[in-house]
Amino acid sequence: MKRKIKNSDEAQETEKEEVQNNAEVKAKAPKRRRKFADLTIIDEPRLESKPESSYWDRLPYPIGVEICRYLNNSDRSSMSRVCRAWYNIFKDPSLWRKKQFLLGGPYSKVTSRKTLRFTTMFGSCLQEARIVCYHRTSNTCKIIYETMEKMMDNMTLSKLNRLDIKDLELDRFYWKYSSLRDKVTECLVKMFQLQNNLKHVRMELCQFTLTEGAAILNALLQSSGHNVCCLHLLDYFDSFFTLSDQEIFTSIISNFTNLKNLSLNYCYISNELLMNLSVVLKDKLKCLTIRASVIEDHYHVITPGTWKLLNASCPAVKVRLSLLRIADSETIIPMLAQGMPLSRFSMTSEMESAFDAHLSQTLTHLVHNFQLTLEEVNLHFNCLQDSVDNELISIVQQCRNLKTLRVMANAGVVVANAICTALKDRRQLRNVEFTVNEYSDDPNSERLRSVLRNIQDMLNEVRLVRDISVATIN
Repeated sequence: MKRKIKNSDEAQETEKEEVQNNAEVKAKAPKRRRKFADLTIIDEPRLESKPESSYWDRLPYPIGVEICRYLNNSDRSSMSRVCRAWYNIFKDPSLWRKKQFLLGGPYSKVTSRKTLRFTTMFGSCLQEARIVCYHRTSNTCKIIYETMEKMMDNMTLSKLNRLDIKDLELDRFYWKYSSLRDKVTECLVKMFQLQNNLKHVRMELCQFTLTEGAAILNALLQSSGHNVCCLHLLDYFDSFFTLSDQEIFTSIISNFTNLKNLSLNYCYISNELLMNLSVVLKDKLKCLTIRASVIEDHYHVITPGTWKLLNASCPAVKVRLSLLRIADSETIIPMLAQGMPLSRFSMTSEMESAFDAHLSQTLTHLVHNFQLTLEEVNLHFNCLQDSVDNELISIVQQCRNLKTLRVMANAGVVVANAICTALKDRRQLRNVEFTVNEYSDDPNSERLRSVLRNIQDMLNEVRLVRDISVATIN
């Protein structure tokens, strides 16, 4: 009995000695000092003897920056926690030249904090910024404005050469509370006044009033009017913009003297504007994108003489015309005036506007007047009564510069055969999408299967078609 008690006492003393030894070892071990206040700064551990250098310690700074370019923001943040050298790479200004900011949404407060944190650290490094607003409500609109105001203050030292602002939609009634519309306009005017190096500006679906939009464009004109080469203003004004407002808009746009790419709604364009551009932008304008919508004024006509004047002044200009829910040939044909350097023609129509559209007349006029300039044709109809097989074949056969053809209007099998034949003869027609439609009582008929098999064989041989959609109507 005494022997057992003695052994237990010895075991307890041994455990106490081991605990004391472990405590002494931990006390002597080097400690790391971590600071997370400014996004993951971590100091190197203090070591009594310098360890052998690893490959990552010898990594040149430029190579570390290049590796960091392939990482997303989350991985970059994790990388910066490794050591002081990698944190310095993380803060390199060349890694933060481009950034997209999403404002609004169900987590608008979270996105606002992330945006302000980023612009506080890297706002002065930015050269290209894209601001996209979504899910605008009476609560989020105020947060969007406050975020934009603070982020613009953080970006005052930046030298932006590209700025995109999309989907503000200021005509929504949510922006009317607390005079938010006026405050957003003042914020953008102030921002454009401070930026004098802008070259690419895109403001789409902002829907300003004429007074608000003119003030912002004037601020842009005074600061960067001589530098701006790309200006995209689709849906820049609200739906109340009328033809009587074109004079003010024309006087502003005509002062941009270096434009190469210009995107406008059809209701913003007038004969006077195009004649002014032909003088101011001689040999400079390369692309003019025009979009017409059924909810806007689109019944005025640009005369053939105006188009010829623009084409003579800017020989390299290409016009891209898009029509939204406008299908009536009596409306479209006057828009397609002779002399227009049309390179891309797009039509998108919903079911109710596709009936009695007389699309065949529009396509016949298109081929007859623009067969030498057309490079892309897009047709998308959910419901169409006209048969346009012959017109589509004419487009493929006569438009020798055609590169892209997208037809979602239930084209016939004859059209599919003609397109496949054209693909063999003309290599520049590289992008074709169309819907094949065959009327048959039996969707699995041998004739239909044979036709589709022949088409697929030709497409596999050419291997230039992106997509084919095959539909069968009984």
